[in-house]
Amino acid sequence: MRKVAILATGDEIINGDLLNTNGQNIAKQLFEQGITPGQQMTATDNRQEIHDALITLAKNHQAIITIGGLGPTSDDLTRFAISDFCQQELVFNDKSWQRIVELGKKFNIKMHESNKQQAYFPMGAEIITNPHGSADACIIKHGDLSIIMLPGPPRECLPIFDQFVLPYLLKLNLAEPSQLYRWHLLGVSEAQIAAEVTEIVSPFGYNPGFRAHFPYTEVKLLCKNPTELNENCQQQLETLFKPYIVSRSEQSGKELLINYLINQQVSLNINDQASLGYFQSQLLTKETHQLITKAQGIDIKLAGLNEFWCDEQFGRTNITVTIENQEYQQSIPLRDQATLNAFVEYSSWLILKHLIIDG
Repeated sequence: MRKVAILATGDEIINGDLLNTNGQNIAKQLFEQGITPGQQMTATDNRQEIHDALITLAKNHQAIITIGGLGPTSDDLTRFAISDFCQQELVFNDKSWQRIVELGKKFNIKMHESNKQQAYFPMGAEIITNPHGSADACIIKHGDLSIIMLPGPPRECLPIFDQFVLPYLLKLNLAEPSQLYRWHLLGVSEAQIAAEVTEIVSPFGYNPGFRAHFPYTEVKLLCKNPTELNENCQQQLETLFKPYIVSRSEQSGKELLINYLINQQVSLNINDQASLGYFQSQLLTKETHQLITKAQGIDIKLAGLNEFWCDEQFGRTNITVTIENQEYQQSIPLRDQATLNAFVEYSSWLILKHLIIDG
């Protein structure tokens, strides 16, 4: 199996000061494109440690994506470790340096001599311009192995990955034909749904994936050869999910409701006696403020959360959503402050179902 490894560098990640959200986002995109994510490793700002990690990952991956360590300081050592690993000397790239100088002028910053470090790349590297920072990325070929060197800040790293790296990996034919099926569910536990889904899909040879992220449970099926989900299997799953389905994507109930209000220009007159205004604040955007802040539109009354306000941290609490005299009741889990976010998601879901189906 052809796989792509991810190597994040930085003491701040090892020490827990920063989360490696870049690795999470990149792995997710690889998976959704049919490219198999391989090992993910983290190394400190130590040249030898990064070099050793590259040796380990090169044994069973076709590409390695490094993240971070491309700055101008003495602890930014990724390019040096890659140079050691590939046995290719670092070569100064004047075009990259001139771009760094111009970037400094744009922000009225005089670039220090140490910034020149950012303009050195292993010989033969394909340099990728960084439109959002001073550290350019690059791709190095080392035999059959591709090493992709990305900057650490997410606003720099992820756009470069989207625009340049992912298309490059797809050209390497690392992706297998596949289709990802996803269901976003509310009101059912991961353990319960996992048991029922596994019973349905196992006879068809599928391996489902599950993820609980309060208050949602997500179910995934990646289909390969063939990419289409068996019709009989899909019908059984859709029947199982019908009472709980919010979306067949990553969109939450709140996001779907906001999009619906904007697209359909539907106004809500919200009387929130449950979360005391928190629900309305979560729907507020530049596009929705005229739709939810005036005393007009569809009457929505929210009640409940009594156990939450009585400081009960666990168990369940009841909510009531009344839409134009149509009353919906729902029991939701108590999870301390996260209960308010759960309330928003459940209420959004109930309102959206009424507007689309019952309305």
